[in-house]
Amino acid sequence: MKAPLVLVVDDDARAADALAARLLGRGFNAVSAASCLEARAVMDAIAIEGLVGNLGLRDGSLFDLARALRTTRAAVVIGYADVHVRRPPELDACFTQPLDLDALATCLAVRFGRHRSGEHVIASRHLSVPPARPVPAATRRRR
Repeated sequence: MKAPLVLVVDDDARAADALAARLLGRGFNAVSAASCLEARAVMDAIAIEGLVGNLGLRDGSLFDLARALRTTRAAVVIGYADVHVRRPPELDACFTQPLDLDALATCLAVRFGRHRSGEHVIASRHLSVPPARPVPAATRRRR
């Protein structure tokens, strides 16, 4: 199975690079961008399947990036913030910084269909992970 390509967007280029490297270590293909402008250029150049980004971007909105990405493909979009926020409907998940990499990797794996969905207990915190995207009826096997 090919690892999904995830774009990490954060105004702090070192933080974006570090998170991309950590996701690479967890079996995801990951690239980083330090601005919305850079993220749009990456999204135009390569087929991104997931977007992980800081909600507090200086030069634009993670939500605009999510909408632009989802017009071309069914992508997984996860945001994070410095404070706890209710998950906006445009996002598949929303985390608080500092990021719990185990929880993030599990959420990405479930959303990409690499693990079963359901209830997970990670680092003494309860996390409900939404199910992966359904397989289109045309590609399911008939019994």
